[in-house]
Amino acid sequence: MDTPSYCISFVGAGNVATHLANAFHKAGFQILEIYSRHLETAQELISNIGEGLATNSLDLRQSKADLFIIAVPDHAITAIVEKLKLPNEKSLVHTSGSVPLEVLNLKNVQTGVFYPLQTFTKGKEVDFDNIPICVETKSTALKNVLFKIAKHISKNVIELSSREREQLHLAAVFACNFNNYLLSISETIVQESNLPFSMLQPLVLETLNKAFEIGTKKAQTGPAIREDISTLKKHLESLDNNKEFFDIYKECSINIGKKYHKKSPLE
Repeated sequence: MDTPSYCISFVGAGNVATHLANAFHKAGFQILEIYSRHLETAQELISNIGEGLATNSLDLRQSKADLFIIAVPDHAITAIVEKLKLPNEKSLVHTSGSVPLEVLNLKNVQTGVFYPLQTFTKGKEVDFDNIPICVETKSTALKNVLFKIAKHISKNVIELSSREREQLHLAAVFACNFNNYLLSISETIVQESNLPFSMLQPLVLETLNKAFEIGTKKAQTGPAIREDISTLKKHLESLDNNKEFFDIYKECSINIGKKYHKKSPLE
């Protein structure tokens, strides 16, 4: 496959589409169309990558693209597929971690999944080089194509079933989304004491590095695993005026105790 001649169109212009379109463009792929319900959003992405045609129509039967990538929120994929019209004998993938392959039930096109396991935010660059890209398709020919194009932007490409991808996505929600929410609690606590959030950065980075180097079981520290009752109670007293933070702290401490000592330190 001659990379520069391989053409891609995106259905969606949000975070995932923005980062993937930029990555493919930099790798030499040609971006033909960007679809968005809001034309100005598609135009913004096209302006960013420097090529492509903005459209708010899902009738793409005249497109010359080889691959169409649906990169929209999970709940919108089915509705998009119902209205999408593509040329025959082309390829269609979605980028969701939790939506099964079978939702892409269009006739006369090859279908698959192209799921990059990463958190994406517009304006925050990411290095695709080591991002896992999870591929699924029932077509051997399309699998070969997806692996080939994926390896132009990442060194880490893997084939996963819908079930495996769903479990990976579930794990990612805990590791990323919930972790970020807990960090937001830490941010609130330090800011209420006029302390910089950045003070926690070395601790957080060491925690993450240690978890992957020696495993989460060996990496676990803190008052709950030490069964330090006095510190636990002191912390809960400090959170007494914030039920949300209080409940999260207590529940996490109880679960850590039960996991490592078969009993809660707060019972």
